[in-house]
Amino acid sequence: KKEARTRMFCASLLLRAPVLVIFVTVTRLLWPMPFDSRYSIQSFFAGEEVGTSSLRKKSNALAKSSSTTGSSTSSTHNDTSAIVSANDESFRLDNLDLSVPISCGKKKCLFKLRSDPTIGYLLLASDGNDSKLRKLQVAWLYAKHLELHYKAKHLFLSEPKELKMSTKFADRLNGANLTRLTVNGESGKAPTFENGPIVAQKVRVAPTGSLLVGCDRKFDHAVERLGDFVSGIEDRKSFVKNFDEEVSVMRDVLNVKENQCLLRDFQVLVDAKGNINQIDLDRCPLGSKYKKGFKEHVKKCTAQFDAFVSRCREAVLAS
Repeated sequence: KKEARTRMFCASLLLRAPVLVIFVTVTRLLWPMPFDSRYSIQSFFAGEEVGTSSLRKKSNALAKSSSTTGSSTSSTHNDTSAIVSANDESFRLDNLDLSVPISCGKKKCLFKLRSDPTIGYLLLASDGNDSKLRKLQVAWLYAKHLELHYKAKHLFLSEPKELKMSTKFADRLNGANLTRLTVNGESGKAPTFENGPIVAQKVRVAPTGSLLVGCDRKFDHAVERLGDFVSGIEDRKSFVKNFDEEVSVMRDVLNVKENQCLLRDFQVLVDAKGNINQIDLDRCPLGSKYKKGFKEHVKKCTAQFDAFVSRCREAVLAS
């Protein structure tokens, strides 16, 4: 009888096993376990301490508030007669300094404020599709995650908002000296703006003389300009001390598998005080899928970053 019961029990387990497997699989898909409960980007959106559903709700609230802000404040963006006060950091046409060259990437341009040139707005032309706004909102939240858990620095000052731009506003922006940044001798056409939705985000302007560091072409770019960068460093001892601490933070970030999406198009700005600022964090979306050969790219990119660190320290200490 005992043997019969044992056989029946085992048979029932075998019959239930597929159901159990399906249940566990579906559960993992709906509530994925983070790679590291303390430091992964998934934990930032799923863990109670650094994210939970509250961050998802916050992200949704940001989208709604930015849309509301855009429609309710669009008339302000057409006002060019207001006087700009010394501490005015609002996004208004008359508060943007269009008399200086405007630095642009492939899709975004940075407009400095007349009232405070150390602060500006990143502008991204939007087609009204929520995906661009949501992508930048995730980048903003991810930047806060890196800041909170690794003490990594970034240049964001506020969450991105979608606003409405008039034709007059767009024409004034396009009439400015929009300059596409050159990387390793290669450049391209600067983006243009049209009336309609636009995504704006308040940021700190990178200190003058900051060096763009990355992989592949950006690595070559950094090495070529290393001499000019080092010549602008005033306190070499202080730079090395701070730079070593920042490099340690950067390595802590990249040693976590979930953060290696940063190496997809690795780029940071190093300033003359040794600070390393994260930029363009929208290259790290949730649920990133990597192309074949990404592991080899990670090794190569990490090696190039280490090589730059060594060359930079040697150049600073030798001068």
